[in-house]
Amino acid sequence: MRCQRSWKSRRDHERLLPDGLDTPGHQVWTAYDGDADVGMLWLHVEPKSDGPHAFVYDFEVRPDVRRRGHGRAIIGAAEEWCRERGVVSIGLSVFGFNLAARRLYEQMGFETTSIRMRKHL
Repeated sequence: MRCQRSWKSRRDHERLLPDGLDTPGHQVWTAYDGDADVGMLWLHVEPKSDGPHAFVYDFEVRPDVRRRGHGRAIIGAAEEWCRERGVVSIGLSVFGFNLAARRLYEQMGFETTSIRMRKHL
């Protein structure tokens, strides 16, 4: 049900971003092409024993502007931001059926590190 997903999403955002966009360790960016917003990326950086690691919580490119290089540019900007701050790695999750996203990530050097499986009964 749409309203339940919206409620869960709002609840998750409140839990993960208790101080909104000022929550430490989180970066939420909107990407623009001229004056038009074309996408967004939400990144979390967490310190670990071998240095800081980043995880992409959310990444979206507007459907009407996909396949024009915006996704590559957004991820590239996030990588550059991370490198400037000594981040060791960037991780993300992607659904197996999302072949376009998987192809983009692989072309940009991301490697598969785990696979989750499910059997419907």
